[in-house]
Amino acid sequence: HLLDAEIESILSLGIEAHTGITVGVDIWVQELQKEYDCLYIAIGAHQDKKVGIPGEDSRNVMSAVEMLRSIGDDVMPDFTGKRVVVIGGGNVAMDVTRSSIRLGAEKVTCVYRRRVEDMTALPDEVTGAMAEGAEIAALMAPVRIEADEDGSAAALWVQPQIIGEADKSGRPRPNKADLPEVRIPADIIVVAIGQGIEIQGFEQAGVPIKRGTFVAGLSGQVGDMDNLFAGGDCVTGPATVIRAIAAGKAAADNIDEYLLDDYDDEDDDDYEEYDEDDEYDFGDDETLYEVKCPTCGEVITIDEEMLDEGSTKCPNCGEELEFDMDEDEESDDE
Repeated sequence: HLLDAEIESILSLGIEAHTGITVGVDIWVQELQKEYDCLYIAIGAHQDKKVGIPGEDSRNVMSAVEMLRSIGDDVMPDFTGKRVVVIGGGNVAMDVTRSSIRLGAEKVTCVYRRRVEDMTALPDEVTGAMAEGAEIAALMAPVRIEADEDGSAAALWVQPQIIGEADKSGRPRPNKADLPEVRIPADIIVVAIGQGIEIQGFEQAGVPIKRGTFVAGLSGQVGDMDNLFAGGDCVTGPATVIRAIAAGKAAADNIDEYLLDDYDDEDDDDYEEYDEDDEYDFGDDETLYEVKCPTCGEVITIDEEMLDEGSTKCPNCGEELEFDMDEDEESDDE
């Protein structure tokens, strides 16, 4: 109920909220641009990502986004006596795994293609899930979903993996083992490999999109669209709350300047940014290069801070990214 209080506090400032509105169906971006002096897009990343294996459209195959949203709305799925299989190795996968146990599942198995120690979830989350009774099927790559005659999920077939040579981050690469596929019986399969952006309605309006996210500068301005700004996960892909807050804070200052006719979209020096001593550090302006996530396929921009660390996690699915500090190449870990 803390969230309800926060929302009420914001609305008490005189802000109007129109709910149940779908952009591209009930209203169009072009109409909003004409009606308002400035627009800010902050729709987050609430679309699920697919594994891309046969049988994924079977009944009782759901996304982590769908499941956790339902729980957040206080609509609890009934997993009593069910065998649940979770695909993924990040914190969201652990949320789903532990929630499934608490929802009464008879058995919960989390499938991950790397080793347990390579999981991107926090170690405490992994050990916590195991302590609650979850089974971690490590070094298992999903191959296909088996459905019964009614079209409902009956099992997940996986291909055993073996560890190979270390990648650039120092972790062993998973390679196909010379072993037969393994069948994991399941009544419910939950896919927890990342989240995407809802671009429907915005793409038709000419909002620039690159690799599934809106294109916006540090100022928040979207491409060369005069009065349109965007920030948060819909620009960066799923990331941290503090980064989204920083984007909103920067955009608010620049929108203010824009409305005061002091806005200059060609001079980064006029943009409101935050240095390393600021509580809301928004990062560097310069992108050094990009790396492709081996799990979800998203291309992530790498900045100076990431290079200093030598490795980082994909903001979309939590997979540890690999990149060479001396070469501008994408990861070849498939």
